[in-house]
Amino acid sequence: NQSIGQSEDAQLNLWWYRGTIFHLLAIPGIVAHILVKASGLEQGRQIPVSEQLLESQLSLVRQLWDDELFWPEGTSSALLVRAALNVFERIGALEWAQDKNAVIVSVERPEKSEGLKWFASLVQPEIELYSIQLGAALTLTQESGMFRRDELLLHTNKLHRSAFLRGQISVQSNLSHVFGGRIVDCYSRARFYISAEGVGLTVNYSHVATLSSFLALEKWREYSL
Repeated sequence: NQSIGQSEDAQLNLWWYRGTIFHLLAIPGIVAHILVKASGLEQGRQIPVSEQLLESQLSLVRQLWDDELFWPEGTSSALLVRAALNVFERIGALEWAQDKNAVIVSVERPEKSEGLKWFASLVQPEIELYSIQLGAALTLTQESGMFRRDELLLHTNKLHRSAFLRGQISVQSNLSHVFGGRIVDCYSRARFYISAEGVGLTVNYSHVATLSSFLALEKWREYSL
């Protein structure tokens, strides 16, 4: 009998390929993820979500994921949000509020809202990788006030491996090692990590607050303590 298992090399190759098309998947994925969080869908609620909120959140994500998203700077977040909302409206996942400036996610027909959750799942692997590292950075900052790059990567790998073995995440733990440095660079360029006394890094809490909901940060911060 032959056994069938996963190949780590093949998985990494597939992940690299995924990265070449991520900017396309991410358009509806990011908007759907923000919408699921803001609408109260996970709690069975129906909170109207304004286009302005979606646009502002998407703009913040674009700053952080600048290297992941090959979107022309001239393409506005408003245009991308409206394109995604048009897709969600076509599949019956939402409807426009009376003032036409906000959308309401359908909760009466779960099969429709499941489509929205599927779109949100397209960016879940990236969110997991970024969230776990930022959770690790917050823990190290709380303990020592600052952290070194290699110290952060080591702590992130341990946290990721533990979360994967406990079934908390879907992304193989070896990916945190492969992409850890790239994530540090993205956070540094977006000023989430700032230089501390020239000998290490610390977390810029004001920047973290802007995307804490998108990154589901409280889950990973508590998990890493």
